[in-house]
Amino acid sequence: KIHQGGRGAGAYKHVPMHRVIAIKHGIIPDDTKVLVDHEDRNKLNNQTSNLRPANRSQNGANRPKPDTGALGSYKGVSFDQGKQRYRATIKVNYRRIHLGWFKNARDAALAYNEAATDNFGEFAMLNEIAGHEQ
Repeated sequence: KIHQGGRGAGAYKHVPMHRVIAIKHGIIPDDTKVLVDHEDRNKLNNQTSNLRPANRSQNGANRPKPDTGALGSYKGVSFDQGKQRYRATIKVNYRRIHLGWFKNARDAALAYNEAATDNFGEFAMLNEIAGHEQ
């Protein structure tokens, strides 16, 4: 916690450990709203080599797909019951972009991976697809 002056409740502000470390080691400036991203996605790994500055879009791109079971096995891919097709989408700068309709989840995941690489570069969290090199 960092003291903000004053007394009583609210005199201290919670600052996450990885942010304190990033500021102390010059990864981000102290007076910035830049986020700190864990490159290996391990929130407990606060080594300076694992921390990097990121904007909100980059930080979100580096997040894995939530575990939703077998039906939602790829990030950026959903199944439309009405169309009986898989839809690939990606969120860039707070806007969801439709990448296309596909007969199978694998092709939709490949489309997502390509768009993620193009838009997020090193921050892209790519789908692992058996039999396909990233």
